[in-house]
Amino acid sequence: MLKRNQIKFKTLVLLAFLLTIGNVNAQDSLEDVRIVVLGDANIVLTEAIKVDYNPQVDPPKLNPPTLTYPLDDKKYKTKPEIIPARAQTYNTKENEKLYGNYTRLGFGMYQMPLFETYLNNTRSKNLDYGMRYKFLSGEYKPLNQLFTDHDAGAHFTYNISPLSNINVHGGYLRNRINWYGFSPDSNKVGMDTSRNVYNNISVGGSYVKKGKALNDFTYGGGLDYYFQNDKFGNKENYLSLNGEVKKMVKAHLLTLPLRITTTSFGKDTVSSRLFVDLNPRWFLDYGRLTLNVGFNSTLYHDSTGGKLHWFPYADFKVKLIENKLIAHMGIERGLMQNTYASIIKQNPFIDTSIDLKYTNVKSRLFLGIWGSISSKAAFGVEADLGNYINMPMFLGDTSVLRKYKVIYDNVDIFNVKATLQLQWAEAFKSTLEFGYHNYHTDDQKYYWNMPNIDAKLNFQYNYKNKFTAKVTGYYLGERYGKNFEYRDSTKVSLNNDAVKLPAIIDLNIALEYRYNKMIAVFLNGNNLTNQAYRRWLNYPVYKLAILGGVAFTF
Repeated sequence: MLKRNQIKFKTLVLLAFLLTIGNVNAQDSLEDVRIVVLGDANIVLTEAIKVDYNPQVDPPKLNPPTLTYPLDDKKYKTKPEIIPARAQTYNTKENEKLYGNYTRLGFGMYQMPLFETYLNNTRSKNLDYGMRYKFLSGEYKPLNQLFTDHDAGAHFTYNISPLSNINVHGGYLRNRINWYGFSPDSNKVGMDTSRNVYNNISVGGSYVKKGKALNDFTYGGGLDYYFQNDKFGNKENYLSLNGEVKKMVKAHLLTLPLRITTTSFGKDTVSSRLFVDLNPRWFLDYGRLTLNVGFNSTLYHDSTGGKLHWFPYADFKVKLIENKLIAHMGIERGLMQNTYASIIKQNPFIDTSIDLKYTNVKSRLFLGIWGSISSKAAFGVEADLGNYINMPMFLGDTSVLRKYKVIYDNVDIFNVKATLQLQWAEAFKSTLEFGYHNYHTDDQKYYWNMPNIDAKLNFQYNYKNKFTAKVTGYYLGERYGKNFEYRDSTKVSLNNDAVKLPAIIDLNIALEYRYNKMIAVFLNGNNLTNQAYRRWLNYPVYKLAILGGVAFTF
């Protein structure tokens, strides 16, 4: 494994050198490169921003890989497309009608009803509050494919002063699934027998105080808690306390974030874990060159004892061509928590008895380059090489329900991701994303269910904000899954045969016609190729699915 890492590291260094000396003929300015951190997001109504002709492409993010795919198991994971209320300004008329609330009603194939609503206050300088709820379900009885999702939440934000605010939020998520990986011809299993229900209740809050001047302290902190359980008695409690202090030190920004996390999980026997993370960063800005340096440190403790982990971190960025081309490279290490909630988010068809371990990112080297090609095109390329200890993966069993078991292995992963965005005209743009992944495991034959190639192609058309059309295509390359079975008494593995899962092409379309500012109709089509492909071994997804309805803003 060390030899493989050395070869791939030399490849990364060579690529960085070629990217640095390459001759780039960018013609138009990339005026504002934005770095976006992906994560859980709350809906925030802001002033609508007109898309200009100069596309912006963020550097591709290569977060440590998980077993989630770009394809959704359950289609129509809708996101509100709200006509945002214009932010209040001195020019806003008090009698101007603002539309900040949203409701969507729909129905589709597989007895699939959709109800989604979002309510919030529309005009306030210092106060923002709202609530949301979504219900979506589907059922295909011949294969026992059934799911029911309830997703509710609320938030409250108050600006105590122009420099400080508080936020409180809460949510409830209920997901009902069926294990349906068995053959309906050879096994007759009832809906209740194969049923599981996941519940997640969450609450949290935060406080932020900004400094009046550039050199003043900015500080804040918060709390997040959730309770996760299922129908079979598994329970997880998660509590996270976090705080952060920011201060300019010698004209450079120093950030000191601290997070304390405690989790407990189990059914008959409960295990507890404690993580204390301190990850300081010093952002050194020298104009064309910026350095983000620091370290990641984690104090981990459970019933077997504790250990302190310390890892260096560095990210170097250089503007090869001012406002046109940026390159970066760096190194990081750290620990990733694997919780019950994160595991079932990756694969809800797991067994009711699982083992939770944390993943040690022993080393991760990364480099990339992004910029503009012309006034209508922008690109980004990112590569990384990582060594992950105790990476979770899933193997199917040969019980009647074909549940999945969680196993762990050490994996070397080499990723390359490229993004190209084209703004053909003001109303028409497209985005292409391509990823290549190479895996080397220690004990397992493959990194189960993970593809070597994935891609996404998206086209969007907007005609005068009256008619919108989105066409999205996904490609997922070949990957390997495996079932294994045990002898009843000895628990010795008998079946180690790998099954090659064919590549997937999934085409989707979303159409919307806005009759006026308040009423719109929509029609979604998913899996237009009508293929019952398998993301997970033994678990085919829905074939062609059509859903339509009406949306209201008020």
